[in-house]
Formats: sequence, structure tokens, C-alpha cells
Amino acid sequence: MMYGIAKSILFLVGEEPVMVVTCGDVKVSQSWLKQHLGAKGKAKMADAEATAAITGFPPGGVCPFALQQPVGVDAENYPRYREALKIIASLLLYRLLRKADKA
Repeated sequence: MMYGIAKSILFLVGEEPVMVVTCGDVKVSQSWLKQHLGAKGKAKMADAEATAAITGFPPGGVCPFALQQPVGVDAENYPRYREALKIIASLLLYRLLRKADKA
């Protein structure tokens, strides 16, 4: 299990971008995401061009912070991953604050 690895995946739900942050070994179901958000329209993973344009990051290096455009961020709430996601979020926030201090 990859509990210590988080991934950020950008989806387009209808026309709205939504980023899902989850643990590395979880596959995000597009039908689950659509139902979870109560959204109408198709849910699909954003392609490389859309990901870079919306987030400012290339696929494979997408961070859920400091995005190019406003994007809703949803952390999947699986009980077995909750603690790992808290730790990952804390580390990301720490790195972001350190970077801001150096600027």
C-alpha cells in the first residue's frame, strides 16, 4: 500500500474543474465523483493541455496549492487513509509556507 504518497488528479465535471487529492493506490471512479458532487454533466479526467492551463503544473507534478485558476479541491474521505492525508497535507502546507518565507 502507498499510504505515504498522495496524488492530485484534475477532473472536468461538466465544464467545472475539480481536483481530487487521494492516496497513491486509490483509483478515482468518475461515476462516484459525479455522484459525490451531485453534479450534472459528464465527469472526465482532464487531458495534459487542460491540466497545465488550469493548474499551471504539468501532469505528474500537479500540486493542490497555488493553482493558476480557482479549482474546487476534494480530498477523498476513506477512513483508512484519513491519517495519511492529514500528514501529507501538513507537509505540503509546511513546504508552501517555507517557500513563502524565502521569497
